[in-house]
Amino acid sequence: MKFKIPTGLKILLFIIATIAGIYIYNVPIQRIKAEKAVSEYMAMQGADESKIETKRVLKDWTQNGHNIYITYADDPDMLYNYHYKKSGKIHLMVNETKYGLPVDNPRYLKYPPLPYQ
Repeated sequence: MKFKIPTGLKILLFIIATIAGIYIYNVPIQRIKAEKAVSEYMAMQGADESKIETKRVLKDWTQNGHNIYITYADDPDMLYNYHYKKSGKIHLMVNETKYGLPVDNPRYLKYPPLPYQ
């Protein structure tokens, strides 16, 4: 006697598998791509990864990308926010850690942003 899976259960399993696949692609795989792209961007800036004091990687659900917040040991007063977009572009925003104000003049930065890609 064969066991037949009901149609409703097949549909439910398909929906769960689809959602799991989308989640796996959007979170862990995109995070790995973001970290690799930011490492390459930092190398072009002349930043050394061994000088990273703190690093936080957060998924940005509103803009479909990742924010990587980095504080360097040799530039502790600045918080570098590397925003990686799913298209592969990186935008750097820098804030002062003491006041949280954005830095408009790149002359004050040890690692200034590269021209927008």
